[in-house]
Amino acid sequence: MCAASFSTATGPCRQGQIAAVLPKTGDRVKIKPYVSEATNTFYNLMFCDDADLLAKHAKGVAPALKPLVDRFDEKKVRAIAESPETHPRYRALAGNQLAAAKRKSSPEVTVCGVVAEVPMEGGQDVFAVFTDGSIRYINSEGKVAFSDGIVPPLVAATSRVMKAAVLFAAKSGPRTTDRPAPSPGQARITCLVSDGSHVTHGPMEALMADTFAAPLLKACGELLKTFADLSLDQRVLLEMEREKQ
Repeated sequence: MCAASFSTATGPCRQGQIAAVLPKTGDRVKIKPYVSEATNTFYNLMFCDDADLLAKHAKGVAPALKPLVDRFDEKKVRAIAESPETHPRYRALAGNQLAAAKRKSSPEVTVCGVVAEVPMEGGQDVFAVFTDGSIRYINSEGKVAFSDGIVPPLVAATSRVMKAAVLFAAKSGPRTTDRPAPSPGQARITCLVSDGSHVTHGPMEALMADTFAAPLLKACGELLKTFADLSLDQRVLLEMEREKQ
């Protein structure tokens, strides 16, 4: 058991809007589980472990992101990882950099988000949620959807995911090696924490039998269902608005 104390990050957020969009172009990323290069970029951004990629697609490079792109400075990186005012994705990135450098974390670490990968016929579903309320989703066909900021109907389900993530992360330590490509036919949970990424993977049946992985996967599934229903409702409303014009 990890001796650290865990919590979840919170911070100011914008009202979210559901959309189905991709980065305009793909990037040279190492892990490419999808046919579309743009979808592969969208996928890799979820894991908060590539500073250059995150900086390229950020809406303006925030001051907190610059030290993570520059040459590694433990003091500056640690300050970002431990700052409750910093965006959860930047905190997760800082945590991954500390773990990669094999630096010890502070006694109290914070869950910043979760990425769940589930094998499906013909591919994999990938679902990510961050503590600012943001959601990213790719289905097995490579279609994507996302929301940014707080979406009121999703708040309760998001809270359940984060509570399960705290318990999951407390039972594991951060990965210190590069993120591998997803294994065909296997599920994987990546808990993004301010001291690095806490990961477990294996057959779906094994994870659903695990005391800590199962509640987290279940909570992610419930949030995804609510998100998908909301996304569909908003797309219908958008179509109705277009018809009025």
